[in-house]
Amino acid sequence: MIVFKGPDTLVASPDGRLGFAPPGGHWPEPANAALDDLVGEALATLRSEGYPDDRVRLEVGCDLRYAGQASELTIPLPGGRFDAAALPPLREAFNAEYRATYGASTDEALELVNLRLVATGLRPDRLDFRAVRVAASGAETKPSRRPVSFVRGGEPLDTPVVPRQALEGTLRGPAIVESYDSTIVLPPGAAATADAAGNLLITLD
Repeated sequence: MIVFKGPDTLVASPDGRLGFAPPGGHWPEPANAALDDLVGEALATLRSEGYPDDRVRLEVGCDLRYAGQASELTIPLPGGRFDAAALPPLREAFNAEYRATYGASTDEALELVNLRLVATGLRPDRLDFRAVRVAASGAETKPSRRPVSFVRGGEPLDTPVVPRQALEGTLRGPAIVESYDSTIVLPPGAAATADAAGNLLITLD
């Protein structure tokens, strides 16, 4: 038996991600029919936002619970359809999640409380931050050294000055990292590492 609770809901975010929860139905053909309605609504909504059907990712989740209980767990629906092939792994996944959450599971009958569909519009030209690199300045600096005092009144230390775009691996202080828009001071004991996008990750002892 399926008991759907609550009204229709639709939540959208700017990246084309939509969440739906349908009203009442029965198991399993009407559940598939309700799912078809949700898919149609999601695709139509994303088409109006400029996403063709082949650029939409659909993810179906089921709010399941043991019969008579009052709380549910959301489990992904294998293949996105209710059929004979999907039900055993759905049951196994629910039992595993229930054991992980509550410490035990049973062989009791399951109730489907809600169907959830998440439709995500996929842009072919989305920015891949893994490919982003820091642009070199027009007037690139070269590695050099200069005396720098890190303690008021302290003896100056012979300190390397490193262009940010030339930083590779881990740079340990004392050091100065320079770029066209900033100067970063690494005191003795500090270390800086550039990540894949060129951000500097600094650790202090």
